[in-house]
Amino acid sequence: MLRIHPFQALRPSPARARAISCERLDHLTPEVVGELATRAPGSVAALLQDPAGGEAIGEHLTTKALIQEPGPTMYMHRQVRGGRRIAGVAALLEASALAEGSLRSTREACPARSRAWRSAQHRAGAQLDPVIVGFPLTEMVQDLLEREMNDRPLFHVLADDGATHTLWRGCRSAELAQAFERVERGYVLEGHGRATHPAMDGMLMCLLVPLESVLPQWSVLQLHGETAARMSQWLAKHGAAAQDPGDPPTGWADACVAGSDGARWFRGPLPPPRPGGSPVDLTDLGRVQELMRSVAGTQAPGEVRLVPGDAHPSAVERIARGGVAVVLPRPAMAELTAVTDQGCLLPQGSTWFEPRIRSGLWLRRTTMPE
Repeated sequence: MLRIHPFQALRPSPARARAISCERLDHLTPEVVGELATRAPGSVAALLQDPAGGEAIGEHLTTKALIQEPGPTMYMHRQVRGGRRIAGVAALLEASALAEGSLRSTREACPARSRAWRSAQHRAGAQLDPVIVGFPLTEMVQDLLEREMNDRPLFHVLADDGATHTLWRGCRSAELAQAFERVERGYVLEGHGRATHPAMDGMLMCLLVPLESVLPQWSVLQLHGETAARMSQWLAKHGAAAQDPGDPPTGWADACVAGSDGARWFRGPLPPPRPGGSPVDLTDLGRVQELMRSVAGTQAPGEVRLVPGDAHPSAVERIARGGVAVVLPRPAMAELTAVTDQGCLLPQGSTWFEPRIRSGLWLRRTTMPE
């Protein structure tokens, strides 16, 4: 079961919610965060750049840009973009759930990013971004979500990407906690590094969203050097020419070869699953990695990496940049959870999920461990 708890949030005033919040920070490079902080000096991006982030939070409280909630509660967050709607519960989750198995990571965490976020949160004295946890929706939780979101929201925010974010203060925390006790397990979708660094009270600030409403994506495989050259030759011989990435069927992958003469698209067959392989080897990601091993042999360091990005042709062509970029079919959530339930983790950066939360819609002021 999932044991969730209310918390006393810091959240923007309605008039400042758009200015304080920004695109999700934990997947951005320090350079991009720095650019965001320059453009929006009052945003949570600036808190990450401020050596005394805790003092900056205090200034926001003094000017009423941030509001300290009077007491602990849970919050409802809803995002709507392009006809897609996803609603979830912002609450605390006991970090011990990871060891107990009721909370499971779906992929490996990046140690460097984990250390960077731990340091940033320590400077700010706050948990700045929630860990995104997917859970199988029950009728009881769904009913409570709908009842909570019938009340007047705290604010709406229209983001630059066209998504509308809405936040409600809950009034049924005890009922929600009881409903989640009947949820067998949850899955960490985003924030794997932060999930291993709870606050001193052993709590994780989370956004719990129904698995049914989340759209998983594989990241793009970026190939360079000899690996890209061999893959390009293989695609020219065995792949079928394509116009742009579509939604290839299971067992196939789209690939962009970007050379000096422009970008060319191919759709190539993947090898069958390796006998006796792990659950990850059975996925399309594992099959394309097997293809690279058979075509290119051992790759030199840096020649292959997973890059977060969508499957839009222009985005993939930028990722290719003189090499090869491979786009895999969108995985089913059931496939990802099945791999996790068998005790396996997907590689770092191998998945991302839509829609993405916006940073700064709520914070939790706390002291992080040394």
